[in-house]
Amino acid sequence: MRVKTGIEELDSKLGGGFYRGSTVVVSGPPAVGKTILGLQFLFNGARKFGEKGAYITLSEPVSKTMTFCEKLNFYDNSLVEDGMITFMDLGPIMMRHNIDIRSVLHEVGLLMDRILPERIVVDPITIISFAVRDAYESRIAILRMAGVISSMSSTSILISEANEMTGIPFFPIEEFIADAVLRMAVQQGDMAKEFERMMQIRKLRGSDHERRWIRYSITEEGIVGIGADVAEVLFKK
Repeated sequence: MRVKTGIEELDSKLGGGFYRGSTVVVSGPPAVGKTILGLQFLFNGARKFGEKGAYITLSEPVSKTMTFCEKLNFYDNSLVEDGMITFMDLGPIMMRHNIDIRSVLHEVGLLMDRILPERIVVDPITIISFAVRDAYESRIAILRMAGVISSMSSTSILISEANEMTGIPFFPIEEFIADAVLRMAVQQGDMAKEFERMMQIRKLRGSDHERRWIRYSITEEGIVGIGADVAEVLFKK
C-alpha cells in the first residue's frame, strides 16, 4: 500500500508515493527544504488522509520549529491541538544522557505506544551518526531506530545533513539502510545570485520512479513547482 506525501507532483514522480512502513532518508545541505518536506508529509497526512503524525527533533527546540512552521500555509494548529500531529523534542534527553542512543530509542518507543503515529519525521538523524562516530555502531543505532518505527507499520522520514559543495551526505550509511532516498540540492544558475533547487529520487525499493534531477521551489505553500521539467546535470566536475 502506498503512502502519499500529499504533494501531487512528487507522488507522481514516486509512482504513487512511498510504501507503507518504509524508511525514507531525505538528505541535503542547509536551505533546500528538508524540514519543510517533512512537515508537509505530516500535515498532509493528517489533513488529507486522517493519519496521525509525529515530528521528533534531535537538535533544535520544538518551540523554534513551531515558530517556523506557523509561517507556512499548510500548518494547522487545530491538528496539533487535536493530537493528530505531535511534536517531540529529544534534544534535552540526548544531552542529559550524554547522547545515549538507548535512551533516545526508549523515548521513541514510548511515543509510538502512546500516540500510534502512522507517519514519523526524525530531524536530523545525522545527530546520531555524529554522536556515535563508529560506522558500525552508527549503522546499528539507525537500524534500531528504523526498526522501532517500522514495527508498527509507521512510515518514517529521516532527515540527513549533506555537504553543501558536493550534495553528498556526511554519513552515506544512512542511505544504505533506507527503503527510499530523496536527495535535495541547489545548483548555481547563470547569474551570480541565481540558484535552482533540485531533488532526485536516488532509491525507491521495489518501485519504478523518476531518476533524473527535478526542479522545485519553496513558497509559503511549502514545496511546490515540481514539474516534468528536469535537469540533466547538477554538479559540474
